[in-house]
Amino acid sequence: MSSVEVGLCCQATPREVLIGELMDSNVPKSEREHAAVAEIARLTDELEKCTEDAGRMRTELVRAYRALAAYTHARDHGQPLPDHAVAYHSLTEAAAKRFVNHGALDGSEYFIGKSVDVLHAALRGESEGSRSKP
Repeated sequence: MSSVEVGLCCQATPREVLIGELMDSNVPKSEREHAAVAEIARLTDELEKCTEDAGRMRTELVRAYRALAAYTHARDHGQPLPDHAVAYHSLTEAAAKRFVNHGALDGSEYFIGKSVDVLHAALRGESEGSRSKP
């Protein structure tokens, strides 16, 4: 065997080729390879979920900074925040309180389609289970 042949046979298969062969349903697989395919699929789904969560959290952070800037600007100028601004930022404020008080990571989108009572309870810092029933 020449040194060129030894060099070629000792090279690792590129990662993309290995993953491609593992994920190809037309390529026969051992039991371990089937398990690896299932794990790759699970981890890929989890990565996609985490990426979506990070995007939602980035959006919430921008909203929170915008609300904080509005409240700070009003305070620095000795003025109350106008009612329309309070209404605009109330979803973000309630989402922030849910995060701080209850660890909720679903952001202001949580309130869309829900009764305004849910928003008001969150603004008061209450959890859903602690609200009084009318």
